Amino acid sequence: MTESNKKLLLVILTGIAYGSSIVFARFALKEIAPFPITVLRFGIASIAFLITFFVLKKRFPTGGRILRDMVAVGVVSTGLPLLLFYFSLSYMSSGMFTVFLATLPIFTAVLAHLFLKGERLHKNLLIGLTIALAGVALLIVTRSSGLAGGVFSIKGPVFAFIGVLSAAVGSVYAKSHLNKEDVFVVSAAQTLAAFIFVTAIVFIFKKFQVGQVSPMGWFAVFYNGIVGSFIAFWLTFTLIKKYGATASALPNYIMPVVSTLLGSVFLGELITFPLLAGALVVLVGVFFSSLSKD
Repeated sequence: MTESNKKLLLVILTGIAYGSSIVFARFALKEIAPFPITVLRFGIASIAFLITFFVLKKRFPTGGRILRDMVAVGVVSTGLPLLLFYFSLSYMSSGMFTVFLATLPIFTAVLAHLFLKGERLHKNLLIGLTIALAGVALLIVTRSSGLAGGVFSIKGPVFAFIGVLSAAVGSVYAKSHLNKEDVFVVSAAQTLAAFIFVTAIVFIFKKFQVGQVSPMGWFAVFYNGIVGSFIAFWLTFTLIKKYGATASALPNYIMPVVSTLLGSVFLGELITFPLLAGALVVLVGVFFSSLSKD
C-alpha cells in the first residue's frame, strides 16, 4: 500500500470513528441524560488511556506548569465542549450536528490569528469563514433540525457553537503552551482532566441520575468511550505524528457523511434539502479555509 493510500485510509477511519460515535451518542441520549453520559464516556476513555499509557511506558510530565496547562486544555478543549455537544444533540440530528462541528478548524485558525504570533488571517481563510457561516445561517433560517417530527430549537445551534468556540480556544492554548509535548500524553492527560472536571460538576449539582438502560444503550455508551474518545483520539494522534496537523483536519469532511447516513438508517433522522445544502456550503467553506496562504 502506497503512503498516500495509507494516509487516505487513516483519514477515512478517523472520520468514521468520530461520525459513528456521534450517532451512538444520539442513541444513548434517548435513555441517559447529557450529564451522566458525559461522565460515563470520559470514565471509560480514561481507563482505556491509562491502560495503554502504562503498556507503552509513557510518563506524565513532572513540571507543575505543564500539568496545569494540560488540565486547562482538558477542561476547555474537551470536558466543557463535549458536555455542550451532548446537550446540542438533544435538539438536532447527528448529521446536522457534525456540520456545526466541521467549522472547528476555521474558528481555531481565527483565534490563532488573534492570540498567536506568526498566525495571520489570509484571504482564503476569510472566504472560507464567510462561506461556512452562510451555510450555518441557512440551516438556522430554514429551521432545520434533521429530526423526524422534531421541532427546531435554537438551543441546538447555540450549544453547538459555544462548544465549538470552547474547543477552539483550548486548541489554540494547547498549540501555544503544549506544542512540544507528546500528543498521546496530552490526549491522555486532557481526557483524565475532563473526566474529573465533568464528574465534579455533575455531583455538585446532583445530576448523576441513571435509570433503566437497555443493553443497546450501554453498548452505545461504551462505544462512545472507546471509539469516540480513545480510538478516535489515537487515530488523530497517528495522523498528526505521521502527516502533520493539517492532515488531522481532513476527517471533518468524512464525519458529516458518516453521521448523516448512519443517523438516517439507524435513528430515522431526516436527510432534507436544507440540510444537504447547508452541509455542502459549510464544507466548501472549510475547504477554502484550508487552502494555502499563497
